[in-house]
Amino acid sequence: MTLGIILVCVNAALWVFFFARFSRRFSPEAMLQDLREEVDKLILENNRTTDRNVTLIEARIRELQALIEEADRRTPRFAAPPPQPTVMAEYFSAGLPMGGADSVKPPDTRVEPPQEKSVRDRVAEYAAAGMSPERIAYELSVSLTEVQIYLSVV
Repeated sequence: MTLGIILVCVNAALWVFFFARFSRRFSPEAMLQDLREEVDKLILENNRTTDRNVTLIEARIRELQALIEEADRRTPRFAAPPPQPTVMAEYFSAGLPMGGADSVKPPDTRVEPPQEKSVRDRVAEYAAAGMSPERIAYELSVSLTEVQIYLSVV
């Protein structure tokens, strides 16, 4: 019987000890404190990683700027466009008879840009050719209503 009482007392003492220990360990305050510490560690780690990445990016930017400056320094800058051939150079390269610089005129190399027709004119042309308003709208990439307005004016 003494042994039974001793075991009950030891059992009760262990229950009280572990209950107190687990209540402190798993209390809401203790769990919040553990969470705060873990979050603080994560924030610190993220800040370190961010600082390292920013430092790497800034170093790359400096390297690229140095490369651009080196390329600019090596690349000659053209202040003026290359010289155009003179009238005399064209005269001699064309093999024309000698007659003076006044008799040689440089060839007219200007190209006139094609005159684009307005949408209204093209609608009139397509309608005269017998196209339906839907087809005209499709061909000109305009709305059917716009084509109908142009056709009512024509």
